[in-house]
Amino acid sequence: MMIYFYIFLRDFLVDFFINIRLIVGGVFMQINENFEDYENLDAITSKLDQSFREKRRYPRIDYIFDIKYEVLPTTTKQEIMTKGKDISLGGVSFEVKDNQEIKIGMFLVVKFSIKELSGELKAMGKVVRTWKEMDNSQQKERKFCAVKFTAVDPTDYEILNNFIREHLSNK
Repeated sequence: MMIYFYIFLRDFLVDFFINIRLIVGGVFMQINENFEDYENLDAITSKLDQSFREKRRYPRIDYIFDIKYEVLPTTTKQEIMTKGKDISLGGVSFEVKDNQEIKIGMFLVVKFSIKELSGELKAMGKVVRTWKEMDNSQQKERKFCAVKFTAVDPTDYEILNNFIREHLSNK
């Protein structure tokens, strides 16, 4: 009788560990492994580690590009030209000019051009993060902000989506 209990327990534990279900970012992920792979815990652990690495809803690409931004609400149309740092379908980050004060929660209009595409893309967004980085070559601190898109023209969104997909597939 005891042998049947051990076989049952072994089969239960194998099924439990082979079909691990995780909730990662609200998405169910199932890892199905063969029994041979179960013995290799490093393989399972590495798959789990990969699932926790990318927490972003939209993959971003590091890409330097020209960008103009304007703080809202505004009575004067004052667009400030700077350089973008990275971009995704969810937002953009860029360098903030020294004389500009950008705070979390501010709304901006951003306009940017990507050299591979013709025309200018436009979006409205909310500042969700600000930070500083030391530029060792110029011995000065540079300010940056991340803007989450709140409104994007559907045509511009599709253009940006195609550009990012193409860029990611070429990596």
